Amino acid sequence: MRSFSTGARSFHAFALRDPMHLFARALQAMELDLSSVMACYRCVVLRQSKDINVQFDPKAVRRSRWESFIFEHPVLINMALLIAVRHRLQLSQKEHSPRSQSCILSLEQSQIRRINDALSDSNHCIDDHVLVAVALYAAYEAKHGTRSKSTVHLTGLAEMIKLRKGLATIGRQDRYVEEILVWMITNVLELHHAQHRAVKQVLAESSLACIQPNLSVFKTKADSSES
Repeated sequence: MRSFSTGARSFHAFALRDPMHLFARALQAMELDLSSVMACYRCVVLRQSKDINVQFDPKAVRRSRWESFIFEHPVLINMALLIAVRHRLQLSQKEHSPRSQSCILSLEQSQIRRINDALSDSNHCIDDHVLVAVALYAAYEAKHGTRSKSTVHLTGLAEMIKLRKGLATIGRQDRYVEEILVWMITNVLELHHAQHRAVKQVLAESSLACIQPNLSVFKTKADSSES
C-alpha cells in the first residue's frame, strides 16, 4: 500500500484537521492520491465557476476566489475533497465497489460530524464557510444521495440564513457568498424538482434569485455515458 509523504500527512493533520489520518487511509484503500483528487476538484470548480460567471458577472474571476475560500476552513476543504473523491470514483467506474462504498460512507459520516461540530460552536456556527459547506452537502446529497437527506440540509441551511437575517444581508457583507448560496440552492432545488416553500422563500428575498439552473455542470463524463 502506498505511503503518504510527510507533507501530505501534515496537510491531513492540520489543513483537514484530521490527526487520525482517516481521510488518508480512505484514499489509500480506494487507491487514490491526494494530488489527483485535488486536481479533480479544480476541474469541477472551473466548470461550475464558468456558469456562475455567466449567471452573475462574466467579468469576475471566481475560480481563484473559490480555491482560496475553501482553504480558509477545514469543513469546506473536507467537503470539497469528498465531492472530488466521488467524482473520481465515478470516472473510474469504481463508485459501486464494496470497498469504495465503505470508504465513501466513512467519509460522509466524518463530514457530517464536522458540520455538526461547527454548528455547535457558538462563535462560528453561522459563518460564511459553514453556510457554504451545508449548501455543498445539500448539492452532494441531491446528486449522490436521496431527496430526503438533501431536503434536511436545505431546511437547515434556510434556518441558518434566516439567523443571518437573509441572503441580502449576507451579500452586503460579501456578495460572492450570496452568489454561491443562490446558485447552489437554485440548482439543488432543480436536481430533485423540489417544491420547498421555506427554502424558496429565503431564496426569493435575494435580488440575485432570478438565475436559471444549469444541471449540466453537475454531471461527470460517467453520467453522460449512462444517459
